[in-house]
Amino acid sequence: MLSFYYRQPSEAVVYGTSSGDEAWVLPATRAPRTHVGWMMSEPFEAMAVEREPKLLLALGYFREGQNAGSPFYRFLAYWNCLDAVFAVTRNNFAARDRFLDSEVPRFRARWDDRFGFPVQPARYFRDESRNAIAHVLRDPGSREIDPDSGEDRRRLEHESQFLQWLALEAINREYPRAITAADTHHR
Repeated sequence: MLSFYYRQPSEAVVYGTSSGDEAWVLPATRAPRTHVGWMMSEPFEAMAVEREPKLLLALGYFREGQNAGSPFYRFLAYWNCLDAVFAVTRNNFAARDRFLDSEVPRFRARWDDRFGFPVQPARYFRDESRNAIAHVLRDPGSREIDPDSGEDRRRLEHESQFLQWLALEAINREYPRAITAADTHHR
């Protein structure tokens, strides 16, 4: 929820604890830090998220996209976010594809022309990126992606950022009140 609301990576994990001899002293928790800075904000009086399972799943994948250090995994996380928003199953992806085909042209100004604007966005992202990431060895004539290729990394970095904007748009459109925040401190 916080990652979506603030458009920042967020991770709530505990990887280790320390304790002392005193039975009533709570252990201190520690988590690894992989970021270079902190974001601070005044707290809200209350925040709430709509309790829709598909939305919660989409927000989880959005957070994973925000946290991913690899453009390949970031792309897949935002793709999965879109799949959750549109309830995509193996044979039911028409709503997601209609969304991509109609919305990608709206974001045309954000597209890096070095990579050639996709004529059929849903098909392009599915075949040239999603499937190429998920299936390492492919049939002749199908794009394969090499994680050691600078060109592949740059393209997927751009496309993952592009999918982030699309995922934001999809969540906001499908769940207009996905997250609500009440701020009574600054009235």
